Amino acid sequence: MRKLGLDTFAGRGGQGCSSACPLILLAGRHVIIQRGTPIGFHASNVAEGTQVMAEYLADLGLTPKQINYLLSIPNDTMWFPTPADAAAMGLRWQTVSSLFGAWQSCQAKYCLAVP
Repeated sequence: MRKLGLDTFAGRGGQGCSSACPLILLAGRHVIIQRGTPIGFHASNVAEGTQVMAEYLADLGLTPKQINYLLSIPNDTMWFPTPADAAAMGLRWQTVSSLFGAWQSCQAKYCLAVP
């Protein structure tokens, strides 16, 4: 995703985006999430896996604080951050008016599509 410069998006349909899916989602040039879409994070079940995830997230440009926040969740738990959690991690969102036109109007790294 990142090497090809593709945008990624997640919508409310289905089960949301959890486990390995957010790692792919975060690799997008622009990450577009429809408001209300569950995005679930957890650490790996082995320390080496969590270390690989940390290095990958750092390569995507996340800060150590953001990485620690995301990978502090035990692997047998799924954490679905709220917009307040995202703000506490330092993620800044651009609000766009539609999920379907978001790839044209999203200029920030992270965009929240409403509705």
